[in-house]
Amino acid sequence: MQRIQVTYDLRADRAGDVMLQQLVVRLAARALQDGREQTAERMLAQLGLTKDRVRELQQLPLETLIAAQGASGGGFGPYVDGKVIPTHPFDPAAPAISADIPVIVGSNLHDSGFQNPNFALDEAGLRERAKTMFAEGAEKVVAAYRAADPRATPFKLLARINTDRGTRRDAITLAERKAAPGRAPAYLYLLTYESVPFGGKFGSVHGTEMPFFYHNLDAWPIAGTGPAAQALADRMAGTYLAFAKTGTPTVPGIGEWPAYTADRRATMVFDASSSVENAPHQDLLELVSSYPVAAPAPRGQASESQATAGGEE
Repeated sequence: MQRIQVTYDLRADRAGDVMLQQLVVRLAARALQDGREQTAERMLAQLGLTKDRVRELQQLPLETLIAAQGASGGGFGPYVDGKVIPTHPFDPAAPAISADIPVIVGSNLHDSGFQNPNFALDEAGLRERAKTMFAEGAEKVVAAYRAADPRATPFKLLARINTDRGTRRDAITLAERKAAPGRAPAYLYLLTYESVPFGGKFGSVHGTEMPFFYHNLDAWPIAGTGPAAQALADRMAGTYLAFAKTGTPTVPGIGEWPAYTADRRATMVFDASSSVENAPHQDLLELVSSYPVAAPAPRGQASESQATAGGEE
């Protein structure tokens, strides 16, 4: 039987609590190595533990672990330690172990806005943030994105710029590297549908895709439950089901979803009216990629540019 890789978010299902607890234990233990001691020790201190009692984390409720992680002020995530994770899964190439497994990967238009929901940001503030990322090129970048989306708030414009330099860039890179061996396909998507709740101020922020892919709009206040949202959920959840059954996410209502290739760069753009576009917004992506991005700080530390630019991913 062919193995199919299906994206799953542990936060979407309480059945994942045990797995998430084990993951937090593993991350905290690994964070004691390779320059990550301070982040791990801050989290343990929040729980009244020391590093020689790290296994006691397994006995704590999930809510307690999440609260301690937030209070510790650090970022948590897996990293290459040479043992548990011997190599980066997609750098410099896609992993050979899953070369025959297809994958869906994508991002949301305003994905990174979730990290810094500064809805009060004005045009002057936007330009100041842009200067920290693009220096003398700030005005050019802001003008290009403003021309592409004249009605966007400064918050949404900054979120889009940060997303294109971070999450979206990484999603495209993953699709390119997955497609390169020519074995199992990669399918790339971009969610541009802007959520209606909360006055629409979030746009297509991180997490907006989840209730559409899982077809549980009532459980996610960010999505909305109107006719347009319901129709989009039908289409997006349908692609997941088709992908899980056949390895191909094509369903009626959106037409063929072709596999990603370096020459065509086919991208399924999910919105009130969904369709495939080849290399959407390529001019903007090339513009922001022409400026260097600061190397990521170690887990638990924010780089200077991230702290100044408002949580760039």
